[in-house]
Amino acid sequence: MKYYKLSFLAFTIISLSCKSQTRISRIEISQPTIHQEATSIWRTINDYTFLEDQEYTINLPKHYLVDSMVAKSKNGTFGNDDFPQFTPFWNPVFSTQRIMKKQRKE
Repeated sequence: MKYYKLSFLAFTIISLSCKSQTRISRIEISQPTIHQEATSIWRTINDYTFLEDQEYTINLPKHYLVDSMVAKSKNGTFGNDDFPQFTPFWNPVFSTQRIMKKQRKE
């Protein structure tokens, strides 16, 4: 009888002291905004010559605007003034809205 009381007491203590383990996700994946994407591409183009000198493989979107910006970067004429004309290209929502407004006016 004494053995049962001790084992019941030990079981109760162990059961109450064990906390349920739940996993808490510490990884959060957030989708970058169009502005963040454009900034990242712009910075890569800005550092293009340096990255080539360090023998990095650079993969940028295939587009005439990107190609012209890379050429400017290689010539040393690429700078902050190029960012405003670069950003609207990456925002298809605004570009589509502008096109639709123009079509409505015509």
